[in-house]
Amino acid sequence: MATKNYVPKCCRGDDAICTGSVELKTLGIEEKMTLLAEEGVDIGDNGESTRKAGSSNLSFLVKSIRAAKPKYVKVDITHKETGTRYESYEDLDSDDIGHGIITEIAGAMLNGYKVGNG
Repeated sequence: MATKNYVPKCCRGDDAICTGSVELKTLGIEEKMTLLAEEGVDIGDNGESTRKAGSSNLSFLVKSIRAAKPKYVKVDITHKETGTRYESYEDLDSDDIGHGIITEIAGAMLNGYKVGNG
């Protein structure tokens, strides 16, 4: 399966607080569409996606994170100020900065990686 090298927002730009990237297996189309369908996301005739009323953003985020978790191949992130190294999903999962990275990656996998970030 193809992999992508993802650079989280905290590692980009002049004000980046971290350096590095995360190598990820791509989320397959069937996995992605199943997750979206289970959350009541529909695609209209105009190609726009809509979610059913009353669906939980938090529930969707948790499911997205779970779907992304087995896709982590390699984590290589270092916090500039403290020198803290994140070398696995578990390292990210044990830290507030890591939580932001995990959440960002879950969204990126569902929305598609941005040009220049893969």
